[in-house]
Amino acid sequence: MAVVFLAAVGYSYLREKPRPLPPGVRMVEIDLSKGFRIEPVMASDKANGDLFAEMVERLKPYAAINGTFYDENLRPLGDVVIGGKLVNRGHYRTAIGVRTDGTIEFRHRASGRFNWSGFNAGLASGPRLVHAGKIACDPVADGFGPGSVTLSAQRSGVGITADNRLLLVTTTSRFTLAQFAGIMLELECTEAMNLDGGGACALHRDGDFLELPGLPMTNILAVYEEH
Repeated sequence: MAVVFLAAVGYSYLREKPRPLPPGVRMVEIDLSKGFRIEPVMASDKANGDLFAEMVERLKPYAAINGTFYDENLRPLGDVVIGGKLVNRGHYRTAIGVRTDGTIEFRHRASGRFNWSGFNAGLASGPRLVHAGKIACDPVADGFGPGSVTLSAQRSGVGITADNRLLLVTTTSRFTLAQFAGIMLELECTEAMNLDGGGACALHRDGDFLELPGLPMTNILAVYEEH
């Protein structure tokens, strides 16, 4: 099946040579050595969700991307940790966490629940895409249905590189999870996970909306400048 690609758009924070992007990919690249705070944010309207643009206007982050999946009642389906407190308990097995010392850690579990002690922030979603610099995408093992393996959709994800840069990524074209894992690896992620996708894909950087979602947001991952 032919895939139609759109023009790629890339953004980098104080990077001399922007990281090259595959076709159909939009990205915000955060140099974590410059001083940033990363945390999920829940929608203020629990019954109907918030518009992404309104959340960005209210919160004024440097960058933001949509968060984890949610159900028909607009309840997030992954763990959400804000200010060191678990504000939502979900069931997904892959997560990004920020420890109390500011270290970012990508976490994965085969069973049980995440222990969030020692973390200031966290967001669980999935499936995992990249681990230890290699593709590690097994949606069924991560609790997703068999149909997720072949489903082609617009994607969002978050990853980290060996040179300590956080990548917020959305696609303008439809990809399978395996293809998206390959994209995150091509972007030099050593760890990466999938976020909610399709009509929920959203991406913002420094006043620019790179992708506006058609669906309401129940949670987002926000990045704030601290220097």
